[in-house]
Amino acid sequence: MTASELARRLRAISWDGGFRHTRSRVALMSEYLRRAAWWAGHVGHTGEWPFFDIAGAVDPTVRADVSLLGPGIPGWYARRICTWALHFAELSTVAGDRLPGLDDPFEPLIVLFERGGDFTTAHGRIEVDLVQFPQRPWTAYRTADPVVDLDPAALDRIDGTTP
Repeated sequence: MTASELARRLRAISWDGGFRHTRSRVALMSEYLRRAAWWAGHVGHTGEWPFFDIAGAVDPTVRADVSLLGPGIPGWYARRICTWALHFAELSTVAGDRLPGLDDPFEPLIVLFERGGDFTTAHGRIEVDLVQFPQRPWTAYRTADPVVDLDPAALDRIDGTTP
């Protein structure tokens, strides 16, 4: 996905939130943490895990046009993550053949945002729809098996919202 395609997705997000997709959003955050742990280990940025500019760690010279995001993204973390995701999309477009065979780190967070808006952090903990993630080292999340399938139907099944 190009940076401009991703920016269109991000601008279309309704940031109002809600609890309809809490279970899938929690699973998506876990999947992000798993992917970010692999990337942190790969680029040697384990001290910055879980939220950091992965594209900047790989090649700080490749940057996307952040004005593509527009003004509508609320929250400090959401704005930074969307910016980092945009940079990663740009890096994948121009240097994808040089990237390791690791999963796109930001896709679970983008889907999390699409399914109900932002998340919060407080006292070193991440909170998704009032569900708190315990403080654990990055190595605890570095597992080989994905936590969740990002397919919308699979996520709806987790939430119990399939017809």
